[in-house]
Amino acid sequence: MKANNNITLMVSFFLLSNVFALAQTRNQVDQTYLYLYTSKIPEFKGGELGLVRYLKKNLKWPNTDIDTRGTVILSFVIAADGSVKNVKVEKSLSDEFDNEAKKVFSLMPKWIPGKVGTKNVAVKMYFPVSFYIDD
Repeated sequence: MKANNNITLMVSFFLLSNVFALAQTRNQVDQTYLYLYTSKIPEFKGGELGLVRYLKKNLKWPNTDIDTRGTVILSFVIAADGSVKNVKVEKSLSDEFDNEAKKVFSLMPKWIPGKVGTKNVAVKMYFPVSFYIDD
């Protein structure tokens, strides 16, 4: 079934439930510290509504004849400078859908970074991207 009409891309938010801060040490040693608490989690510029708008504008249904529905779960790091890094598929749907979700997150504009105290830190986040056809 070709899915080019009435496509709805469902974006659900459980960003807040799985947040970890990964802050690098000040020296050049390749060490990483894992924080179980951040003073402030990263935020997409424009907030949740801005993130939804970005995804609706940029996330496209892959060119595929496969009648597929489901969710791709991504992990990524919001770096201390707000850039999106290390986008990875944690739960796959199919190569076409995985690649589309990964591409859109990799090209995201900078976020407002997370903080531990007053220091900007890198934060690992998880995000589900649900693809389904609106019947």
